[in-house]
Amino acid sequence: MMKIRKKIVAYAMVAVLSLQSASISKAAVYIDYGLQSKNATVSEVSGFSDKWATIIKNAIKSWNNSGAGVKVAQSANPVSTLEVNSYADSWYGLTQILQLDNGYISKAGIKINHRTISGDASNFNRFAQSTVAHEIGHLYWLADNPVESPAGYDMSLMNHGRNRNKIYEPQVFDVSNVKRKYSSKAAYDISDSMTDDTVNYISVDEPEYNKASKFVKAADILVSGTVAAQETKMLETGTDKEKMPYTIYKIEVKDKYKGDCSSTIYAKRLGGKIDGRDNILSGAADINVGESYVFALKDYGNGDYGFVNTTQSAMALKKSSIYEYGGINRKDVLALADTASVRRMAADEKIYGTEKELKKASDVVVIGEVIDYSYEVIEDNLYTIWKVKADRVEKGKEKSEIIYIKTLGGRKDTLISLVENMTKIECGNSYKFYLKDYGTDYYGLTNYSESIIKLRVVTIID
Repeated sequence: MMKIRKKIVAYAMVAVLSLQSASISKAAVYIDYGLQSKNATVSEVSGFSDKWATIIKNAIKSWNNSGAGVKVAQSANPVSTLEVNSYADSWYGLTQILQLDNGYISKAGIKINHRTISGDASNFNRFAQSTVAHEIGHLYWLADNPVESPAGYDMSLMNHGRNRNKIYEPQVFDVSNVKRKYSSKAAYDISDSMTDDTVNYISVDEPEYNKASKFVKAADILVSGTVAAQETKMLETGTDKEKMPYTIYKIEVKDKYKGDCSSTIYAKRLGGKIDGRDNILSGAADINVGESYVFALKDYGNGDYGFVNTTQSAMALKKSSIYEYGGINRKDVLALADTASVRRMAADEKIYGTEKELKKASDVVVIGEVIDYSYEVIEDNLYTIWKVKADRVEKGKEKSEIIYIKTLGGRKDTLISLVENMTKIECGNSYKFYLKDYGTDYYGLTNYSESIIKLRVVTIID
């Protein structure tokens, strides 16, 4: 027996047969902070793997042999710690400036994300070395994305759009910039703004996309909506339970293009002001309460959403039809979301004609609310998996309050496939489902044309 809730839900059947259906890359070569000396020290990495220890040594060696005139060494008392872990975020590497002494870096922290590198690298050693060497470059004043054009992404180790499987050492462009920066003291004098000890600076090495199709594919969730509120919190990021500052945005969703069906989403991004200290994320697109954006998000499970990247994942919905974000623009992203090609399928199935015969043919008949969905490829076919909170079971022995129903069709990148004559299912609505039990994790429909009946719900609070 299911729990009796403190409200009476009355259902009226409705006969429905319908078809389911800031400029980011900054051209600046230098950031406003760096080491006063050309000598840098980073911590040794222990307890993760010998493979990573070798990768880090190779990244250090690549700088020492680059001709830039710098010397990087590992030390027990380093200027910058260097950690390898698995972090629930989209970046590959991160450098956090923790302390400035007269404006120059005196304390920093480098983090390397084993999880994302393992998932995206085709040549793990080179990809990983590229990330470590990139983060060391920030200690020597080098800015992210010094070359904006996609055609020039591989000119610099510091470009987010570089091929990390090929560009894993400082390039001629990077070496020249470091040499120029240290050619005279005047060249790297710091600005007054860099003397504020209440500010931390964060730079991330992360995926960047020069094609809207790749960007849309990378997003687990793509929605447009308005920022209703924001709050900065210290959140655990790695398996060692370390915490970092994140700003959490409450997004009231207007249009849903891909993924989550909730009307309100909470998404986190590194940075924000907390405990009197402002943590500034380099290159981050502005996100303001009361304004609307197209959001591209990653789903880390349990309702934990992050951004696909720092610079392209919040596209302002303003009057202009085109807003550039690196190699892509908002217009192209929405065009892919709105004009996805539709493939219609016809189901060859038995039609029962009456509710009595349909119910007799079904293993389970359940009334419930659709609360979530996802897409899954099963035996080379694309299915939508509907998560349903069951309110009442009219046939069968199902005792769980949450059941999962699979229907043929769904969305994959920019392709929508659907079965003709199937009632459209939407999150937040209630339906009566006639189901077959195939002994798997998912129920199937008894047939597509008769087995989904949309219900009009009238709630009476007692």
